[in-house]
Order: sequence, then structure tokens, then C-alpha cells
Amino acid sequence: MKHLLFISFVLYSFALQASIEPTVTTLNNKSIKIAFEQSTSTELEVRLTDKNGQMLYSNTFDATVAEGKILNLTSLPMGNYTLAIESYQLVTESNIFISQDHAIVSKMDSTYKPHIGVNGNRVSFNALSLGKEVRATLINQDDNELLLSESYEDKPSVNKVYDISKLPKGKYTMIVEVGGYANYQILSL
Repeated sequence: MKHLLFISFVLYSFALQASIEPTVTTLNNKSIKIAFEQSTSTELEVRLTDKNGQMLYSNTFDATVAEGKILNLTSLPMGNYTLAIESYQLVTESNIFISQDHAIVSKMDSTYKPHIGVNGNRVSFNALSLGKEVRATLINQDDNELLLSESYEDKPSVNKVYDISKLPKGKYTMIVEVGGYANYQILSL
């Protein structure tokens, strides 16, 4: 029964991904279009950075716009750029190469954001990793002591629960990283 529930969860996640994962296509005159196969009521943050990580564009828009969002990149010089599209549960990054007269989109990679929860003396995390490396870290903020460092590879999802009842009073940070995207939770005991 556990395996059947897990398989159902993974299949549901793939179906969900198909409906919320953006597509980025090249248009004429160094423009790109961000769109979805299906309408979704998701707010998106769109960021464009250059090869040095400098932010060139940042905007938030509602993904329910049926025609999608068009970004005009004609003012950018030739070179490599990274487009990040972030929703409440997914981060999608694309490499964009700007030539003299075209924008070329390649290598779309999506990462589900991990979820961290606290319930009484327990801290848990859930990460739909789809084979990407997952790292969990717990740090004591008072003295920067590393209390936990675990890494998981080649798993479709990672779900862990930790008993924190024996930790001394203080502030702690739980960090969960999936495929380069990190989420954190401050714990006050």
C-alpha cells in the first residue's frame, strides 16, 4: 500500500509539473515568450542575470495571462544569460544566448522547492528531488556549530523527520537544498 501511495504521489507530481512548468520560446527580434500549456493561477517571479550574476531584469507577474509574457532582449549585448522563473513550488532556469540578431533558449532545468515544517519538538522536510542531490543541514546560530549534515542522491523524493527535543534552548537554522536551490527555516527553542 505504501508503494502504491508513493507511485500515485510521483505520478501526480509529474502531472502537476506539466501544468505549471513554463515553456520559453524564441520570437523574432531577440524576444522570448514565457507561457504555460494550461492556465494556472500562479504568481511568477522572473529574473534575468548576466554571466557574472548581475541582475538585469526582475519582475513579478500572474501566470493566468493567457497569451504569456514577452520579454524584449534587443538592448542586451551578445552573450550568455540565465533566465530564472520562480513560482511558489518550482524554480525553472534556462540558458539564453543572445547573438547579433536572435535569442536562443536552451537547457531548461526545473527544481521543486523543498518544504520544511515544524511541529512541536519535530522538524521535518519533504523534497521532491527527482534524482537531484538533496542536502540537509542544521546549524546552531549562537555558535555556528554544525549539528547535522546529510546528503541524499539518486532518490525521487526525500522525507525526513528529526526530533529536536534534546537540543538546548537557542536559535537554529534548518537548511534543505535541492539541485542548487536552498530553503531554510529558523527554529527558536
